[in-house]
Amino acid sequence: MPIWYSKAGVLTLIVTLFLIAGYACQPADGGTQSLTTARKAIKHYRAKTLSCQEDRYVKRFSIDHAEKSTSIVYLRWTAKKWRSRSQACSRNLRADRKWRKHHPVAHAKKVARYLLRLRGWADQFWALDAIIQPESAWRVCVRYGGKVDCTYRGQLAYGLPQALPGIKMASAGPDWQTNPETQLRWLLFSYMGPGHRYADPCDALRYRRAHGSY
Repeated sequence: MPIWYSKAGVLTLIVTLFLIAGYACQPADGGTQSLTTARKAIKHYRAKTLSCQEDRYVKRFSIDHAEKSTSIVYLRWTAKKWRSRSQACSRNLRADRKWRKHHPVAHAKKVARYLLRLRGWADQFWALDAIIQPESAWRVCVRYGGKVDCTYRGQLAYGLPQALPGIKMASAGPDWQTNPETQLRWLLFSYMGPGHRYADPCDALRYRRAHGSY
């Protein structure tokens, strides 16, 4: 059977044609500007995508370094690909931020599950929920007594974990008053684990059930 009838032969033919097309479309003398423009476009849209992806809840894309290529066809195709990714990432981020705004409790629980996986406690969300639900009902800006005040800096308990005083959570980040991830990082990384007050959420829950607080 001729080689071109096999899958490997067809793939080889496609790659060969692609390379020939790229070579044929190389810029002529003085065409370096086209290559430079395409490479700049790749870097620009890739940087925008990576900046967008600083939010860990947005879909990740693999990184390539296609700007090293000398094929203008391939460079333009790659620039178009990264532009599409950048636009999709921006749309997803806007949608996610809108969802967080309208579903703060669900978002806080989503963050909690993510951080529990990082700590190796993915199966202990139920314990964390049993602690936080009676403390704050998963409301980020609630202070002791149930009042919601996102600018509170007093000496009473505050936030998802009802830290006392709330300003203790500043050690986890400057946005401790409004960011559920900062508050939960303080609880799970500074209050639980080896060398801390509680070994894990289950341990903290056992103490809370025995003493009424944790």
